[in-house]
Amino acid sequence: MTKQTGIILLFLFMLINNLLAQDHKTYNAQRSDTSPVIDGHIEKLWLNAPEGGNFWMHEPYNHRRPRFETKFRVLYNNDGLYIACTMKDPRPDSIMSELGVRDEFSYLNADHISIDIFPFNDGLNGNAFKLTPDNLQADEKYSASGVDQNWDAVWESSTAITDSSWNAEIYIPWSALRFPKKQEQEWGFMVWRHIRRYREWDTWTEMDKNTGNIFTQYGTLTNISDIDPPLRLSVMPYLSGYADFHKNETTFSYNGGLDLKYGFNESFTLDMTLIPDFGQVLSDDIVLNLTPYEIQYDEKRQFFTEGTELFSKGDIFYSRRIGDEPVNYKKVNEQLDSGEVVTQNPDKTQLINATKISGRTPGGLGIGIFNAMTSNTYAEVKDIEGNKSTILTQPFTNYNMLVLDQNLPNNSYLALVNTNVSMFKTDYYANVSGIDFNVKNKQQKYSIGGDALISQKYRKLASAESGYKYEVDFKKIKGDFIFELERKTITDKYDPNDMGYLSKNNYSINKLELKYRILNPRGIILNWKHTLEAEHEKLFKPNRYAGFRISANSMGTFRNHLTVNFYGGLRPVEQHDYYEARVRHTVFDRPPSWDVGFWFSSDYRNSLALDGGMEYLNNSRWQLEKYMFRLEPRIRVSDQFFFTVGSRLEKDYNDYGFVNYQKPDIIFGNRNAQTVTNTITARYIFNVKHNLNFRVRHYWAKVKYNRYYTLQHDGSLAPWQTSNDYNINFNAFNIDLAYNWRFAPGSEMSVVWKNELVKQNNQLVRYYMESLKNIFATNQFNSLSIKILYYLDYNNVRRNLSDTKPSV
Repeated sequence: MTKQTGIILLFLFMLINNLLAQDHKTYNAQRSDTSPVIDGHIEKLWLNAPEGGNFWMHEPYNHRRPRFETKFRVLYNNDGLYIACTMKDPRPDSIMSELGVRDEFSYLNADHISIDIFPFNDGLNGNAFKLTPDNLQADEKYSASGVDQNWDAVWESSTAITDSSWNAEIYIPWSALRFPKKQEQEWGFMVWRHIRRYREWDTWTEMDKNTGNIFTQYGTLTNISDIDPPLRLSVMPYLSGYADFHKNETTFSYNGGLDLKYGFNESFTLDMTLIPDFGQVLSDDIVLNLTPYEIQYDEKRQFFTEGTELFSKGDIFYSRRIGDEPVNYKKVNEQLDSGEVVTQNPDKTQLINATKISGRTPGGLGIGIFNAMTSNTYAEVKDIEGNKSTILTQPFTNYNMLVLDQNLPNNSYLALVNTNVSMFKTDYYANVSGIDFNVKNKQQKYSIGGDALISQKYRKLASAESGYKYEVDFKKIKGDFIFELERKTITDKYDPNDMGYLSKNNYSINKLELKYRILNPRGIILNWKHTLEAEHEKLFKPNRYAGFRISANSMGTFRNHLTVNFYGGLRPVEQHDYYEARVRHTVFDRPPSWDVGFWFSSDYRNSLALDGGMEYLNNSRWQLEKYMFRLEPRIRVSDQFFFTVGSRLEKDYNDYGFVNYQKPDIIFGNRNAQTVTNTITARYIFNVKHNLNFRVRHYWAKVKYNRYYTLQHDGSLAPWQTSNDYNINFNAFNIDLAYNWRFAPGSEMSVVWKNELVKQNNQLVRYYMESLKNIFATNQFNSLSIKILYYLDYNNVRRNLSDTKPSV
């Protein structure tokens, strides 16, 4: 054979191999009138279905064969889908199986499998059902907006470890899925396997890590036809009771309500919560806010975190607005008559109910409708004679959102979005409308995305106010080298904050991001990413320069699974800050600065792992220096007991910022600030149904002002004298202790103790322990509660009633 012939044969071999690798696998599910027993022991009934296998390694070595074999089979009937998996392992005693909390095992030292199902086969919208060897469940929902880890479905599973493998059997009722109404189903499908002790990820189909959207490389599940799913109807009634202790007073209360789910058909579902109770959610991490921007807190209420992927389109829905602080909560004192005092001023509005309708048509049109209502909220005041009266702080408010999200070819989409807030009693209405889109080419190599939105506000006896926002980006999303070009403009009148969140408006940004990725192991490196970014910002109105920043980032993981990240930034010229003064179009000049930082995270497979990092910022003109140090040991005592201890220290020297108004002057100050945050989290898992979770957090911030200034019209500062003391000493302390018992599928009982202390004054203390001691001398709020939620499925209830009928 000549050299040329050999080269040609080698080329043909590589071409054929590449073409085969691009073929998407297909699996034919089999109908079974008999339902398999879900007990982890794979019975003969499963042999009626073909065996799926021939997996590929995805991590760490892409395009290689896995260490161990994985096999699966799929059956179905009118009740639901059944999957059996066998994960071969010659050393079953080495299978990692740390226990954890349902839906929270991303960092567990445990093997697991994931069954990913995309019923519309669009590469955008799907569900994942995950399982560990100890039968710990997790479920997620995928969409173009990302991963919704708060989505919860009710499904059954069981596992067993043998002398050569671990097995899993899963039953997913049709009520847990939404799929198109047609005779023959064709779904995107994938089985993932994670072998934790090797940090290895295996997949049923071969997938290229260089491709931006891995879902487009999923296989296909076919041969599911003539499904006659039962009625999808379930209710989850709850009862809860509270004992609250504050200022030597004890109050008792109880609540009752329910959540309801109803399937109009295979594709659309109604979710409703009536008289909800969110008193047991984890406490917010309260901080001292010295910035001109509102703090955005995470949503932790289950109804607002579950199944909301459609409502994230356009980024105009911030669910914390619903049931949040009344709009006139801080204006009550302005309405008091002489001699009146406030005796009660609720800091939350009362949610009456909330409803979601969502689903997708066979043509790929997603429809989402959201509605929520809050009742009138009043502050109570009393005059010098003891007469009581009320002040309305927020009237009955109606919140609405509509989303129309059309799937397009090449895993693209176009969405129309609208939010509307109505306060009928005060004739106030706010509306935001627009589009959100992302279009990819056929090769999934490039994409163009963005949004265009307009906000409108209508007030009684006032002219309508409107503004707009647009954003467009062009990206290369496939390959070792990728990039992004972005243009964003938000006008000075654009305001979605009645139902959304926007930290600031009135600016334009142009951004370029370049990224080079090493996705496959090289030497001691498993993967690495280098990023270079440049961003230029201008004020929208008037059209003025605001800032320019260049930043770099380098993050990678070594073979010992130590992950490190180095980053830094440079502002080479003066920055014009138009927000710090809290007065529109008023500028505050900030000199050039630079910053560097790094963080690291060691291998979580070890019993002792360590996370940490530090940052440093320098501004030579002000002699400004900022430091941050962070350290968090992670200790796994056993597969049942795990805890972390986190500490974070921040110090600012010679910083400048807004203090307050002394009309007509805007007062700034030169200040030193220090923040200490200590957090302990622990969990003890009795088994997959019982767990105990504990979290304590202490946040201490102190601000000492050295000198005061007035802000000048040109952005500079002029000295100002005052005898007032604007120093700040702020403490926030929280304890959350929760016991959870999942006593039946979808049903649980929780007992929660919450402790809260918040204190702010101008009495600075020098030492941390002194500050901690002082806060315990203040009035504490303690709450002890119990809540029982029971899941009732219409079909199960009907089946159980039918089984109990006496035979004739």
